[in-house]
Amino acid sequence: AKNVNASNNNLKKLSKTINEAIKEPAQDYYSDYVGGIIEAGKIISSDSKNPAIVVVGSGLNDYGLLNFSEYGILEINNKIESIMSGSRIVKKDLLSNVSVFWYNLGDVAKPQQNINNYTNDLREIYESILINYLGARKVDLAKKEGVEHDAKSVNSEFSVGQVYVEELKPGDAIDIN
Repeated sequence: AKNVNASNNNLKKLSKTINEAIKEPAQDYYSDYVGGIIEAGKIISSDSKNPAIVVVGSGLNDYGLLNFSEYGILEINNKIESIMSGSRIVKKDLLSNVSVFWYNLGDVAKPQQNINNYTNDLREIYESILINYLGARKVDLAKKEGVEHDAKSVNSEFSVGQVYVEELKPGDAIDIN
């Protein structure tokens, strides 16, 4: 905008729009953060001065390139190079002029099992994708807005696949012959 007041008003309107959109029920039966980021990257105008993509959510895809509900976080982390280099939708440097700000990466709502012990793994996966494969200019994956302990997903007719994480618990045992 042409002055600070007009710019602030535009930012307030944008904030309100984003906050309303976050509360909307799902329109599909799956979650595909990577696909959404790629689509957003495609529609950003090359004339934009400071383009940014804002992502809000856990980052737990259950569809698309990173299907955590099928393969799990650790398995995908070990296969990230083959997954990304083998994809036709990944365009190197698609986000070369774009900043990505991610809120609540790794934060989940019930009934998804808590994945706090895997947040760093999840962050590594997305940093690798956004920087190494999509060429993002700036990446900030540590923004938090405090998901409540008893938070629940937005009520919808759709549900996404849960991501299960393997953890050893006291009393777990293996039998070695």
